[in-house]
Formats: sequence, C-alpha cells, structure tokens
Amino acid sequence: GPGFSRAWHPFSVASCRFNPVMRLLIKSVGKDTAHLQDLHAGDEMRIHGPFVEFHVRHEQDQVWIAGGVGVAPFLGMVRCLDFRGSGEIRLIQYEGAEEPALESELREFQARHPQFRSQTIVTSKADFHELGGLLANLNNPVFLVCGPPSFMRAVRKSLVKLGIQSSHIHTEEFSPW
Repeated sequence: GPGFSRAWHPFSVASCRFNPVMRLLIKSVGKDTAHLQDLHAGDEMRIHGPFVEFHVRHEQDQVWIAGGVGVAPFLGMVRCLDFRGSGEIRLIQYEGAEEPALESELREFQARHPQFRSQTIVTSKADFHELGGLLANLNNPVFLVCGPPSFMRAVRKSLVKLGIQSSHIHTEEFSPW
C-alpha cells in the first residue's frame, strides 16, 4: 500500500515453531516498519518462513546474547520450552531503554522453566564485561548471538578474548540477504 516499498524485508520470528500462532517482534523505525501501524483489519500481508538460523541441539547448554530487537529469535526459542526440554540457558540482553512488557514476560519464563535465566543490561554502549559470569555451572555451552552487525562483531571479539572457540559461536545476521 501507500508508504510501503515493494522490497522484501526480513523480520525475526518471536514465536515457537511448534505453536500455531506466529509472532513477530518489530520496532517501527525503518521505512516500512514505521508504516505497519497504518495497517487495518483485512489488509493483505504475505509472510514466508520462519527460517531457522540457529542449528544447535536443544539439550546442549547455551548462552544467548541479544542486542535490541535481536532478542526476537530467543523469545521464540524460550517459548519452545513449553513444548520440550533443554539444557541450561542464559540470556543476556542489551537494550538502549527499558522494555517493561518484555521484562515481565522473561520473568514468567524464568518462573516456569528453572533451566532458563535472563538478565537485561540497559546501556547505550555495551562493554560485555558480564559475559564471563555467564559461564558458571554450564557444561561446554554454545553461544548464540543476534543483533546489529557492529554489536555482533564486538560480542564475538569479547567471547574470543574469554577463550571461547569460534566454532562455539553462532550468529543470526541483521543484514540484507
């Protein structure tokens, strides 16, 4: 419709693949996303996917590191805990501002799933000093990282400095396909 480009645009799915309801986490800051609020009941939107970016064994211990809206795939993955078990999971999310609704939902997940713990750092510039503390009581974890490209480069550099092998670091890229 008016105001929208005709270009394909990837969004992060924030729902579990076992759930019949698809949820997308979208911040309305881009050319197209700023117009999503203009949609009305009955407007047509074509959605393809979801496309799985992270391919890890769910029973393996994991550290999830999110920058901003990069938390979306992790929300989908934690929502899957209602359908199956997992190893220990630690989510650390870096946000530019507090997101009370999201924090409330994450607390609910922690209450239901003892293997899941989350921490949100509200900051304008992350230094990632918290990452070392996430390793306690985890057995050879994999690291899943999602966020803007500069954020992901900085996280990878910090993890490598901590002695994490590159083969244990997996990313979902926020860049054009």
